[in-house]
Amino acid sequence: MNDMGGALEQSATGMAIGAKIGSLAFVGALAALIAMALTPPKSRTELMGMIAASFGSAMFIGPLAIEYYGLSHLSFQSQLGICFMVAAPAWLGWCVVARQFDRWRKAKNPEHTIREDLKR
Repeated sequence: MNDMGGALEQSATGMAIGAKIGSLAFVGALAALIAMALTPPKSRTELMGMIAASFGSAMFIGPLAIEYYGLSHLSFQSQLGICFMVAAPAWLGWCVVARQFDRWRKAKNPEHTIREDLKR
């Protein structure tokens, strides 16, 4: 009987962990979609990089921030909101980086353009 109770408890814990991971994945996808509406990408490569940056940030940086700042006592919805807030800047940051690299790549004299940008 005791083994049966332990098995049920483990199964409930596994389901809770699965639901949490699924919810984090949903928040990452939602963050990517909202950020995409705000700053649409110029190319398919930029799109894939932006999606990867925001999704990865929501899945990994968000939970790290929650643990680091001791916010695990907050409700699950609040934690998902924190993950979302971490994902949106990742999308915008990737947008800036990708467009700067594209600018340097398209320059007639990339070395001079990069040097001038670094002097500013």
